[in-house]
Amino acid sequence: MFASLARHVRRRRWFVVAAWVVVLAAGFGFGSQVFGRLANESGLRPDAESVQASERLRKLAGSGQEVLVLVDGRETRDPALRASVTAAAEEIERVPGVARVVDGYRAPARGLVARDERAVLLRVELAADGSRQERDRAVDAVRQRAQGIDAPTVLVGGEAPANREFQRQAQHDLEKGEAVALPVMLVLLLFIFGGRTAAGRLGKVGLRARTRSGLGAVLSVVLAAGMPLVLAAVAVAGALLILLWLSSATEISSYSVNVVTMLGLGLAVDYSLLVVSRFREERAGGLDLPRALERTLASAGRTVAFSGLTVAVSLTGLLVFAEPFLRSLAWGGIGVVLVAMLAAITLVPALLAIWGGRIRPPRARPADLGFFYRQSRLVQRFAPVIVVLVALVLLLAALPFRHAELENSGLEALPRSSESRQLFETLRARFPGAGTDPLVVVVDIDPRSDGLADYVRRIGALPGADSVQVRPLPLPTLTVVDVVPAGPSQGPVARRLVERVRALDRPGPR
Repeated sequence: MFASLARHVRRRRWFVVAAWVVVLAAGFGFGSQVFGRLANESGLRPDAESVQASERLRKLAGSGQEVLVLVDGRETRDPALRASVTAAAEEIERVPGVARVVDGYRAPARGLVARDERAVLLRVELAADGSRQERDRAVDAVRQRAQGIDAPTVLVGGEAPANREFQRQAQHDLEKGEAVALPVMLVLLLFIFGGRTAAGRLGKVGLRARTRSGLGAVLSVVLAAGMPLVLAAVAVAGALLILLWLSSATEISSYSVNVVTMLGLGLAVDYSLLVVSRFREERAGGLDLPRALERTLASAGRTVAFSGLTVAVSLTGLLVFAEPFLRSLAWGGIGVVLVAMLAAITLVPALLAIWGGRIRPPRARPADLGFFYRQSRLVQRFAPVIVVLVALVLLLAALPFRHAELENSGLEALPRSSESRQLFETLRARFPGAGTDPLVVVVDIDPRSDGLADYVRRIGALPGADSVQVRPLPLPTLTVVDVVPAGPSQGPVARRLVERVRALDRPGPR
């Protein structure tokens, strides 16, 4: 079957190359739109209690994403600053897509004024029913109006702006990773295919290696090393197209894009390296180009196909989990693995059919030379001992993980130049309780009920509860209680506090 595929690809090599060029152009031309659709949500499964509470609050209270405006550098009691902030808050409330604005002047509340009274905070809540484009326009309008406040420093951050920064950072990290990885891989591939002789020839091309044989040797190495890079670019482009298609049906995490594209990059180089190396070996055995292609796909091509299918099937295990992040990683990973596999058994043979005659076979050398040959003999001779030693090393390396404290990454993952991160760090350092996300308790009860007061008192008496506050909402049958834990929002104290709050008897219907 694979030998037949090789003959088919060789006869239609230009068509195959043209088809993959279309994939490459579409991936980098249209697939990059996926960065504007990434999500930076909690990643919890839909049936989690936290997700259900957030969804219920969003539907009943109209609570959407939040934008924070930090006004810093002036005394908060300054009448001129008060007038400037109040005017800005009133204008922001009229922005389409803004549901409500809470500031430290018109509706004084805990956590809106810094401890040193030299900074004030505005909380801008966006409408919950707006589209992504409407939300982005609202954030831009809020930012533009906030910059007009008469203060030395005005920072705009919060959930909605941070999501956009994560999207831009994911795209920047991908571009930076490719800019570093591809040149490094090219150098490594040149040495893999050419060894010391290729490195020496490349260094002498400008001086005396202008002869036809010298240039031919260099061209041979460059062509052989360039094919894995071409396949890597195609795999990344295909991954972006797959993720763009998936984003229309499911949530795509901002972190899964980088994981999926790097997976495709690694597998593409691995698979193409295997195919090209086997092709050179077949040519060294005296076979002509068509026969060498058939033998290459019948052996290395079959290996690549089974390897790709095995990896794709193993990734389906992540679909068992209901978490959106793991599901998006599974679907994206399966897609990019299949793209890398198909390109390795179609695009690489097509390129070999075009350029294969210029790629020289490796020089014959005694079978007992080379580091990896000697290592393989050593491993075979002392196999039981090496198995035990490697197992012990792995166990020792895994022991510290027993004490690992897992947390979701937050704004600390953004660079220090990020406006959202700067705002968050300022809140954590100078505002009472603002640097810690509260536990949100949603209760089906009238906010004026006597049972609610007793419930809030019992929550405040729990170990680890730093402060408790009922959120002012115009809902007669729903109450939201914000509980600020002592310590980090994802620390052990906060986790135990969640368990204790859930164990309390709640007033009203459950």
